[in-house]
Amino acid sequence: MRKALLLLFVATMFACGNSDDTPSEPTIEEQLAANWQLTEVDYSSTIPTGILGTSPLPISGSGTNLTGDFSITTDPNRIVWSYSFDAAIPILGTLPVSQSNSADWSWDESTQMVNLSLDDGTSMSLKLISFEADEVVFTSILPYAVPQVGTIDVNLQLTLNRQ
Repeated sequence: MRKALLLLFVATMFACGNSDDTPSEPTIEEQLAANWQLTEVDYSSTIPTGILGTSPLPISGSGTNLTGDFSITTDPNRIVWSYSFDAAIPILGTLPVSQSNSADWSWDESTQMVNLSLDDGTSMSLKLISFEADEVVFTSILPYAVPQVGTIDVNLQLTLNRQ
């Protein structure tokens, strides 16, 4: 009888396992879900000069007069954003840059990318560079139409702070 009770007690202990009520770490999707404000933007690109035999004009800098909001939600995974800043462009002066859009998004752990399916049918990605509790830094490539030049690819680094 004692052996039967001991066996039942041991079986019950293994069946119940170790109950751990510690909350699990939030997923990256859960951590990204918030309202974010654009606090810094750095850009770089090259602009073709259109003059035969000359090199493209490299540009880079930090945006000024910036504003921007990013709203990221889960279930469904949606992102809505609107931002603007001024970029200093040699020869052309100050160029206002702005974009507003919305998209479905997904997280790719292997590439550390937020992949966006924009509502206009195009796609783009945001590469996660750093992520702290209240600040996230992404890089991306933005095709941008420059008057009198055409469309150029602009490398952006966006710093967002949780609102």
